[in-house]
Amino acid sequence: MKRNRIILLILMLVTLILASIRGGTVSYTLFYIIWGAPILSGLYLLYVSISLKISQSVEKTLLAKGEKVKYVFGLKNKGILTCTWARPVFFGRLSEFMDTVPTESLSIVPAQAYEVDTALRVNYRGEYNVGVEKVEIMDFFKLFKLTHTYKNPIKVQVSPIVPHFDNLVFDVDEYYENIQVMSFGQEALYPDVELRKYVSGDSARVINWKASAKSGELFSRKYVDETNAGVLLVADFSPTGLAGVERIIAEDKIIEAALGIADYLYLKNIKVNTLFFDRTARMINIRSRAELDSFYAACSRVKFDADAGCAKLLMQSMLRGYTQIIIVTHELSKENVAVADELAAKGSRVELVYIGDKNPDEEADGSINITWISPEQEVEDVLERKN
Repeated sequence: MKRNRIILLILMLVTLILASIRGGTVSYTLFYIIWGAPILSGLYLLYVSISLKISQSVEKTLLAKGEKVKYVFGLKNKGILTCTWARPVFFGRLSEFMDTVPTESLSIVPAQAYEVDTALRVNYRGEYNVGVEKVEIMDFFKLFKLTHTYKNPIKVQVSPIVPHFDNLVFDVDEYYENIQVMSFGQEALYPDVELRKYVSGDSARVINWKASAKSGELFSRKYVDETNAGVLLVADFSPTGLAGVERIIAEDKIIEAALGIADYLYLKNIKVNTLFFDRTARMINIRSRAELDSFYAACSRVKFDADAGCAKLLMQSMLRGYTQIIIVTHELSKENVAVADELAAKGSRVELVYIGDKNPDEEADGSINITWISPEQEVEDVLERKN
């Protein structure tokens, strides 16, 4: 198109000089033809854009990630002039077609209809447009291009999937031999019959003086706080700061990671509390399939517009003791890492699952383990332990 414009400008200049210097019928005829070409091309392009009709449809718009749906796309020329160059442009990355769709230019004669009947697969959770985005039209001299944006795009609502893991890349246990699990700021209420060796920092009230006197070594009672689960799963649903496709992909990975970990813990019969922000701070204790489904429903509708960031949610978790805390976040800020490190210092084992493009080695601390999922990686490939 650029080359054609340059040629036209040269011809316009030449005919202008000829008409000015020599005059005559031939010179003026060439002048009018060359100078009238862009006007004719513009009028033709305007007419064809009005004559070309776009249609598309899908079987349904409520889908699950990875689901395939029938998709039909049509392009019809209702005018009396041939459309010499038209190219449909489709929304990409978030969805894909199972069969080949036109990516090159088409030539459509009057009354002809071009139709594609194929299957479309949605690849990410969220709400977004699929199918044709616009149709580019060019005149017969290839001087100008007009973009005809489709005014009624198809918007789909895609729910997340729950990945199933045989083993997570990091260890998960509900109780640890050498960690005293109790609510911070209050003593646990229910001693069991087991003892463990004294750990520096244990309250004198939990030392079993009778057993210690017999053995000549300090022993502490194990306590179980019945109000606490073994594991706390914190899902960060604050704004990612991204836009467009990158935002949807990041949100999808965060939700998929949180759901997969919750599902794994439930199937392993490990008590887990999920903490997240959905309009307000919420906690769902997962002890049954119904409670797991409730967490899935919350993840499906969450908008990632939480006012409270991950650090604030982590501060709330400090009110109660947990054997292990798993954090799924898109923000590897110093504040988040500092709060996680403080939780680890209080006796909880902290695992941080980070979704983003920042190198975690720059923010990592020895007391917490960081699992990094980059935008190019799949959640299952990273979180599933390789044997």
